[in-house]
Amino acid sequence: MPTLKVEPGNPHFAASATLATGGNTETIARNTLWFGFDVAASLLTAVVTSIVIARAIGPQRLGYFNYLGWLANISASIGCLGVPATTRKYMAEYFGRGEPGISRAIFESSLRLQFATAGVITSVGLILVLAVSDRGYWGSSLFQVASLLPAMLTWIPAQANMAAENMRANIPSSLASSLIYVSCVALSLTFGWGLPGIAIGFFLGRSIEVILRLHSVRNWMSTLPSSPLPESLRGRMWNFSGFSTVLMLLQVIVWDRSDILLLKMFSASIKEITFYSVAINLTEKVLLIPQAFGGAIGASIMAQFGRDREALRLLMARAARYMFLCGLPALAGLALLSGPLVQTLYGRQYLPVIPVLFWAAALAIPKTMLLPALQLLQATEQQRFLIIWGCFCGAVNIVIDLLLIPSHGALGAAIGNGVGQALGVMGMWARAATLFQIELPWRDFARIAVSGCGMALVVFGSTLIFNGWRALAVGVVAGCLVFALMLRLFRLFTQQDRLRVLRVTAGSARPVQIFMERIVMAMSAPAEGKCD
Repeated sequence: MPTLKVEPGNPHFAASATLATGGNTETIARNTLWFGFDVAASLLTAVVTSIVIARAIGPQRLGYFNYLGWLANISASIGCLGVPATTRKYMAEYFGRGEPGISRAIFESSLRLQFATAGVITSVGLILVLAVSDRGYWGSSLFQVASLLPAMLTWIPAQANMAAENMRANIPSSLASSLIYVSCVALSLTFGWGLPGIAIGFFLGRSIEVILRLHSVRNWMSTLPSSPLPESLRGRMWNFSGFSTVLMLLQVIVWDRSDILLLKMFSASIKEITFYSVAINLTEKVLLIPQAFGGAIGASIMAQFGRDREALRLLMARAARYMFLCGLPALAGLALLSGPLVQTLYGRQYLPVIPVLFWAAALAIPKTMLLPALQLLQATEQQRFLIIWGCFCGAVNIVIDLLLIPSHGALGAAIGNGVGQALGVMGMWARAATLFQIELPWRDFARIAVSGCGMALVVFGSTLIFNGWRALAVGVVAGCLVFALMLRLFRLFTQQDRLRVLRVTAGSARPVQIFMERIVMAMSAPAEGKCD
């Protein structure tokens, strides 16, 4: 296999040197650090702003705002036509093959297509806002829809950076976007600009993000050789994009809360959309914790397909273990602390969110393991299975919604969405394990589940003894301590795991390194081992 030429003096593309050497552990460690930083910043921004907006706006007005935002997100998802997924898959594959010129051609072709699609979708959306939407919400609606253009465009350079296994390059633009959005939210609430000011902030943040990201990618992309796009590859890309388009439509049903539409049709109040949206948003923010690792390892899965497919099996088994280890305590804790969390952060007017959040978080535990299986099946072009299985899971989701939403509102929607997600993830892993003979670490899964149960007992006990923010604080601290103790007791955190975690923080400040080293040493089993 030819090696991948790394241009001297290019700090971005130097990240792809591992494509020639196969250094998966180092690459994943580095990307986990940067992707985790990006996730933490996004998580903090989203949680703080959503809480402030919810308390200031109230559930009635926020329901309409969330409904329109959901429609805009659907338009963006459908309008992408699978182009971002196609960009990442084939750019990563050809980087792995040592043909960066073709990767550049893929990026340029995808960007042109995405720009044309985004322009059409945004124009149609603006016309519809003026034609059919409530005039009282025109100010916020126009800017929400206008943000579709930069939101759709930013996916292409973001996927290019991920295909090159350099997630650090996405951080500056993401931080700039968050800073602008937070500033606009603060100004809007301070000076009484309301929803229009918030929508303007979202539009400005997205616009700055795509400008900075495109500028960064074009800088390092210009150092690559220029090659024509092979006709045979063009056909594969169109085929892959077509399947991905269908998957996007299914994603709207199973993953992107089409339950909101059914809530609008069958629930008694627009507030039910707000209660559902708050619960799902909090759940998705916590899901970002395991996805920090899943996104990093997903980039390596795509590239690994182009260079050493045999190594995929070990990579997948390790990813499943780590993501379950991170996701189970986070989501179980969110479910058990849903009462004090909602009371402390949102206030009494959002108390109906509590049972919705409990079930949304509990049923989302399987989703912590989604990304590796999904990305492996996409990398190996198993979209036909994904479509068939997605149709089944979508049908289950809709049936449960129709049965439960009329009587239970947002709670019924959360149960339908959660069951559909859980079935989807289990089916994907079953397919991946069968096709690629992946030996999943079932013994470790069982021990992690028992550790989670021990943590759950302590967290639940804290909610019985304390109320409000005290229950929240005691529950989080006690839960973390007990789960860490259980990890050591069951010898789940090995010396190999310790070395991998320390590699993630190797590039951080010295105090951070010392702090993390003490934590992982306390959790690690005493047996020695080598990190592969």
